[in-house]
Amino acid sequence: MGREIFLAQLGLMKECGKIVEFLDESGAQKLQPAIQSYAVSEELAEAFYAYHMEFLSQPGGCTNINGPFFNDEDVKSGVWSKFYHFYKPIVNLVEAKYPNLWFSVSIAPSYDDTTGTVVFVENKCGYDAIPVPIVCLNESWKAWHIPFDEPENHEAVYAELEEIHNRMDDRVRRAISRPYIIVQFKGGVLADTWICHDEKEAVALAGKIAGERCRDGCET
Repeated sequence: MGREIFLAQLGLMKECGKIVEFLDESGAQKLQPAIQSYAVSEELAEAFYAYHMEFLSQPGGCTNINGPFFNDEDVKSGVWSKFYHFYKPIVNLVEAKYPNLWFSVSIAPSYDDTTGTVVFVENKCGYDAIPVPIVCLNESWKAWHIPFDEPENHEAVYAELEEIHNRMDDRVRRAISRPYIIVQFKGGVLADTWICHDEKEAVALAGKIAGERCRDGCET
């Protein structure tokens, strides 16, 4: 999944023209090990040059002055675009799993502080999948920072991208699932309550509680 997200990011950047067309010979040579490590096709090489500038190496500012998102006239617009092209492909992959839900990406760009990205989810066409809109992602980091802990390690980058996807997916899944509520009474008085979103976990927990009831003479 992580590599699928990575390639989707490169694909969106290429589609929107957020690429670096030319590198000098020295720059191209320096990026060859990264190109090979990330197994980037020739078709996506220009998008990878841009991705490397902004997300895999220190940009030296909110956006790299030679990079695809630099906008000297509107710095915040450039920052917004940088975060949009990072998160939107991840959102698209999650959204594809939920055809009855609509996802929106809200970005509050900043060139001197953290930029916040929030993804909202709500019902599409009145379909009652979730009772109220929810937030499935709320992240912030400074635009001049690298978003990965180990940008030189492609497997670590893939893992971090997948982790963002999985957190979003888990939040949506929990919102649309019908919770299983298990209660325990002792002496006719409510003693404890459990909420599970997974049927197997709920059945296992209910069985465990029932066993304790038989042993202790409690009513569940």
